[in-house]
Amino acid sequence: MPRAFLLPLAAVVLVAAACGGGGSTLTKAQYAAKLSHLCLVAADQVRELHMDGSAASWKHDGRRRVAIDTRFEGALTSLKPPPSIANAVAAYTAASDREFEDDRDALALVEGRLHELTTLHALTDEANVDYLATARPAKRIGAAGCYIP
Repeated sequence: MPRAFLLPLAAVVLVAAACGGGGSTLTKAQYAAKLSHLCLVAADQVRELHMDGSAASWKHDGRRRVAIDTRFEGALTSLKPPPSIANAVAAYTAASDREFEDDRDALALVEGRLHELTTLHALTDEANVDYLATARPAKRIGAAGCYIP
């Protein structure tokens, strides 16, 4: 194998290991720390968009918002929780998935790809409810970076 290929391959393996990939189950504390970190990074990225919930804001930054959601989803999926928090993780993931779907629907609505009888306000309200639904399971997991204590 050429050396030029080995260095990037090693970097990918290290990143996967750091994110909990590679099939090893994390401890509750490790999982909570990694999830907290993911939440804090995503929250900072979303905050930097300065979205105000308006159609203009979604048209300008909606794709970036959905990209943040997608990266978060991928990183969350790569984490292997211990069985002791499996139910909390399932509840957290389900609520997050609903929130991310709401964001994708909001983007589709402002881009004219969603033809349902709904409003952007209704979708963002639904996304907020779904986001708040992540707090209880995040607290059970111990991921303090994912909820406001």
